[in-house]
Amino acid sequence: MLHTPFNLFNPADYTTYSQEGFRLVDRATTVASLMKLKKMLVMPESIDAPGIDAGSGPYPLWGMILLRFLKSGMVFAADKSQSNLEYQMHFGANGGPHLYRGLDLLGQEVEADTRVIWREHGAHILRKGGEIYGDASLFYNTLLDAQRRIKAVKGDIYTLGERFPSRFGIGASGFCAESITTSKDECLDAWRSFINSLRIGAPFVITIVLGSTGYSAGEFTFFPAVNLTIEDVVEMFAMLPVECTAEEVRINFREGHGGTAIVVGRRIR
Repeated sequence: MLHTPFNLFNPADYTTYSQEGFRLVDRATTVASLMKLKKMLVMPESIDAPGIDAGSGPYPLWGMILLRFLKSGMVFAADKSQSNLEYQMHFGANGGPHLYRGLDLLGQEVEADTRVIWREHGAHILRKGGEIYGDASLFYNTLLDAQRRIKAVKGDIYTLGERFPSRFGIGASGFCAESITTSKDECLDAWRSFINSLRIGAPFVITIVLGSTGYSAGEFTFFPAVNLTIEDVVEMFAMLPVECTAEEVRINFREGHGGTAIVVGRRIR
């Protein structure tokens, strides 16, 4: 099936469409991932290597979370869509004004204040991170650090492992591999590439849309998806060099989706 080129992904529309649904699923997966990372004894400010947010989309929520676990250095927010990168560059370490302006497929101008969603996620990470780890000070300055230490970069999840083998000390990928193809094999290849970009022993978080047949991000757009079940996810990750848990979170953030899965674990070889 034909789909819209990813450079025509409309980040302003994407971040406002079903916004309440995004809040629900982002908050639920944030809490679940932090609880699982703590159970794995992954502690804030403990990792002496850069982080990777693979397929970060318009706003690197997971990059903000990963920052809290680094001793210093950067999180790289990699995305293949130029429009998503331009949106990120309005508030990350790349610099730029906060107001994003772009064009939709009809040539009409769209705009969004990128500070809104970053501030909201920063406040949520501070609140929940402090509750889960028992020390809110570990999660202070999340928003300020995001502005300084998250860098938007052009990157394709399919080539991460080849370009940056065993490079990153912690990683995350939110709703990416299953949302850029209709092929289970290609989805698995994307996850394998992501895992191969991590150091052996590195922790990771992956969130996955279940039961999706595609989605829009702007008027007259259509982007592909793999229609996965939680059983598919468990089976596919059993083929990768990881130790992990996979859990279904029964929250839909867009019409036509069947839920969300969250996978948390480590690369083991």
